[in-house]
Amino acid sequence: MSLRIWVIMGESEAGKSTLIGHLTGQFGKSDNGLKHNGTDFSNVPLSGGGLLKLFSMRCALQENSRGKERPVGALTYIRKKFRKKGLVQHSNCLLALRLNDGAGQGSGFEYLDYFIGQGDVEVMSIVTLGAKDCDVDKALEYGIPTLALANWQDCQRSILGSIAAVRRHFGWA
Repeated sequence: MSLRIWVIMGESEAGKSTLIGHLTGQFGKSDNGLKHNGTDFSNVPLSGGGLLKLFSMRCALQENSRGKERPVGALTYIRKKFRKKGLVQHSNCLLALRLNDGAGQGSGFEYLDYFIGQGDVEVMSIVTLGAKDCDVDKALEYGIPTLALANWQDCQRSILGSIAAVRRHFGWA
């Protein structure tokens, strides 16, 4: 199975979950965390027409109890979700990663390094939220298209402007 991953990176409370909720239609909170409207899969419209079936996790991988075995466990969990759905060819994911090493689970860059090193994982694009210049520079070193926003409601933009900027960056409508 080949995985294509779009990544939202930022520190805790940067707005990763909010942004993913707006991009995928998974809004609000439940009693035990983030609400998924019954599914972790969404059909995302593409800017050139058509739809992209997308698995998303609003909770950063380092904060998710199902991926607590660092990048190895997170990738195993994601692959199981696709196999369970019968999706075994190209699989598309929108993931949140914390920039820093939260709770001893590794930095987002450690996750990216592991994913890229697998050979069957392609990181399509990165958005950083509220990242320091050195973190943005580090993201750019991957040679992957990267959009840096000051936060999820980027300084001069409305929330809708920030969502639109991310959609354009990802090639989504």
